[in-house]
Amino acid sequence: MNENEKNLPTIDLDHIESLDELKSEGQSDLVVELIHYFNKVASTKMKSIKEAISKKDFETAMKDAHNFKSTCHNVGAKKLASMCQEIETEARECMKSHKSTNFDALKSIELEYNEAATVLADILKARSL
Repeated sequence: MNENEKNLPTIDLDHIESLDELKSEGQSDLVVELIHYFNKVASTKMKSIKEAISKKDFETAMKDAHNFKSTCHNVGAKKLASMCQEIETEARECMKSHKSTNFDALKSIELEYNEAATVLADILKARSL
């Protein structure tokens, strides 16, 4: 984890609040929909990124990290999104240089995902009350 990531929140609650401000009466809860989508794709994307890196398929790793980064941003998971950006950048560099790297962010991404999933589950629970 780089220095910038250490200062990022697991979930940016200001972002969640800004999404709430977009909701009009009668509309479904956008935050709930985004969290459900995040939960649906997160483990698959992380597995795909890890497998692609282990196979040295850096193009797939780069694309999947980029896609997952967007999903993370949608739910305010800034630290996780930053880790995806690191992986995307490292994969792009590996494609250019034809050399591998140790992908430092990959080592801590699962722990951060678990923390983000816990906070998001709490948000869902609070909205169902």
